[in-house]
Amino acid sequence: MSKEIIARYFSHGKRYEILLDSEKYLEYRDGRLESLKDALISDGVFRDIGKIRTKERALMAENTGVVEQVPTDELQHVFGTTEFLKVAEIIVDKGEVQITVEQRHELLEQKRRQIVAFISAQAIDPKTKLPHPPLRIENAMEQAGVRIDPLKKAEEQMADIIRQLQPFLPIKLEKRYVAFKIGVEYASNCRRVISTIGIILREKWVGGDWFCEVEVPAGLQDKMFAQVNAIAHGNVESRVIEGR
Repeated sequence: MSKEIIARYFSHGKRYEILLDSEKYLEYRDGRLESLKDALISDGVFRDIGKIRTKERALMAENTGVVEQVPTDELQHVFGTTEFLKVAEIIVDKGEVQITVEQRHELLEQKRRQIVAFISAQAIDPKTKLPHPPLRIENAMEQAGVRIDPLKKAEEQMADIIRQLQPFLPIKLEKRYVAFKIGVEYASNCRRVISTIGIILREKWVGGDWFCEVEVPAGLQDKMFAQVNAIAHGNVESRVIEGR
C-alpha cells in the first residue's frame, strides 16, 4: 500500500509543505510518471502537514481546530505563481522529500546496482584498456566511502562518483562530443535534459534556434538522443563531433 509522504521547502524564513503518494512520487522521479499531478494528495500548500492531519482528525472527532493553508498572495510572492502544480514542482525539485526508511534502503540498493553496472560497462582501466569487473568496482566504492543519493538519478551522480573512485581504482570513462540544433519552443526542456546527462561545453542562439556542443559519457549518448528527440518530437538536428 502506498504511503503519504511530505515534500518540504524552506524559503523567506518560512516552511511550505505538500503531501504526496510515495509510490507515485518515485515513479515521477524515475520518469515513469509524466506529471507530478498524479502523485499529489494535498490540493494546497501548508505550513505543517503533520499538524494539519492531526487537526483534521480533531475536527472529525470534536469539530475543533484550524487548517492553516498558505494564502495565494504569499505563494505569488515566494514562488512567482499561484498555480498549485507549478508551486508543487518547485517544492519537490528544490526542497526535501521525506521518503520512508524502507524506500530509502530499496532506492540505495537500486542506485548502487545501476552505478556499478554502468561503470563496469562504460569505464576502462586506462593502462590495460580493459573494463573493471563489478566486484572490483564494489570494493573500490566501499574503500572510497562513496555516498549515493537515493533520490538523484544515477547518471547525475556518475561524474562525482568516478572522481571519488580514481584514488582507489584506475578508471576512465570514454566520452563523446555531440552538437545540437534545437528550436526555441523546445530549447528550455531539452537543455534541462542535456545538462543532467552531459556537460554543455558551449552554447549560443542564432535566430530562433539554440545551438550547443555537449560532452557525454559514451554509454549515455543514445539515452540523451532519445530523450531530446522525445521532447522535440524529432524536430532537432544532432551530430557526433569527430576528432575531439
